[in-house]
Amino acid sequence: NTIEAGARSGQATVEIRIEGPPQKCILLSANSYDASELNVTLNCPEDGNSSITEYKVEYRIAGTSDWTSQQTFNAANLQPYAVIDLHAYTRYELRATAANKYGYESGDMAFSAVTRVTTAQD
Repeated sequence: NTIEAGARSGQATVEIRIEGPPQKCILLSANSYDASELNVTLNCPEDGNSSITEYKVEYRIAGTSDWTSQQTFNAANLQPYAVIDLHAYTRYELRATAANKYGYESGDMAFSAVTRVTTAQD
C-alpha cells in the first residue's frame, strides 16, 4: 500500500507494508505410493508479507473429530511432504497450515485422500 502526503516543501511518498500471518494453504494433491504413507503437495499463496518459516500438515481418519499433527516441515524442505505411519486403504482428511514470524494461519480447509499403493494401471 502506498500513501501520498503533502508537505510544506513538496510531496513525499511513503510505502507502508502490512505484515501478518500467512493466508490459508491449499492442498494440491495427496498421493499414496506406499499403503501407509501420503505424499502431500501444498500451495500457500500469500505469506503475509513475512517469509514462511514452516508448514504443519495435520490428519485424521475421515469422520472423526481429533486432528493429529505428525510433524512440522521446514519451509526450505522440498515438497511433497510425507505423512507416514497411516493405516492402509483408509480415507483420511488432511489440512495444512503455514507459519511465519506472526504465527500460523487458521488451516480450516480440509482435503480427503485414501492410502493405497498406486499401480501402473491407476
